Amino acid sequence: MKKMRYGNFKHDLKAELNKSEKFKHLFRIESAKLRIAQWLGDMRERVGLTQGQLAKKMRVSQQLISRIEGGSDNITIETLIRFLEVFNVSIKIDVDTRHKKRELLTFA
Repeated sequence: MKKMRYGNFKHDLKAELNKSEKFKHLFRIESAKLRIAQWLGDMRERVGLTQGQLAKKMRVSQQLISRIEGGSDNITIETLIRFLEVFNVSIKIDVDTRHKKRELLTFA
């Protein structure tokens, strides 16, 4: 992929997405991971917990919480379930390969 200038980012991204199915697939996965990371950070702040307090409740390290919220670490299903239990919420993951434009997940 060519070097993108910020002003052309949307245009260049759209062109790449239309050009490559592999790029489109990877983009959807990374986008979903970042949406999860953002949602988890928002939920933690909404309930008034620090990363350290949340880590203690989940029995994981504060560094793991930081990496997950920052999008630099993949979250496991086990860790995601621990988050959901602490927040007392659920999520729905919808994988439908027939409709590639559908969202991969929704937050309940």
